[in-house]
Amino acid sequence: MITIRPLAAYAPDLNPVERLGSLIKRGDLANLAVTDVDHLSRAVRRSLRRVQHRPEALDGLLAQAGLQLSGQIAVPGITR
Repeated sequence: MITIRPLAAYAPDLNPVERLGSLIKRGDLANLAVTDVDHLSRAVRRSLRRVQHRPEALDGLLAQAGLQLSGQIAVPGITR
């Protein structure tokens, strides 16, 4: 038996990546005047590293989307 469930074409509330992008754009990248693509790339990577080292922020992004991690995930340098 196959069950078909219609999904929304675009549902940013269900996608934690959308919220991550919003968090970064409102934070480190807000009002950033970049000089070239490399400058933008470095700024985005720096911002993502900052979020990566804040597991509570990542948990919050998942919770807002109605998701949660099950089990343990090992991230080098980060203890939960």
